[in-house]
Amino acid sequence: MSLEEYMGGRMLDLEQIKLNFKKMATDNGLPASDLSIISNSRYAHELAVWAEEKGKGDIFHRETYLAYFGEGKNIADIEVLKQLATKSGLSSDEAEKAILTRKYRDHIDRNWDESEKRELVAAPTFFIGEERLVGAHPYERLLRFITDNGAVKRI
Repeated sequence: MSLEEYMGGRMLDLEQIKLNFKKMATDNGLPASDLSIISNSRYAHELAVWAEEKGKGDIFHRETYLAYFGEGKNIADIEVLKQLATKSGLSSDEAEKAILTRKYRDHIDRNWDESEKRELVAAPTFFIGEERLVGAHPYERLLRFITDNGAVKRI
């Protein structure tokens, strides 16, 4: 689904949202596509749990981020997810099996139930106690959020 279809009817400046995203990504040394599609990330979430069990969660998350936000790939597509598994050092056949058997469905259902209870509306959302910081922010803003909520620098 295109971003325009997804956001259809809402009074948002999509071009400004895209420009803000690209600037934030570029400022942080990250690649950024034109955000032209919205993917149902359910399978990607389920496969990430599988990758974490295999000790490859960090690299799978990175590859998924780069594919979606950097290259504009559809992470709802099983073939794309199998390629990401391979790039992460995992078996594409095992990845397909993990997706098709829906082995991790309940895990993600619990995560999404918790998100609903906590009224999450965007990712990332950072919590310290009941305080929250919603959305991607520069490092300095995240650091201020942490220190304003009682964290003490250890090193």
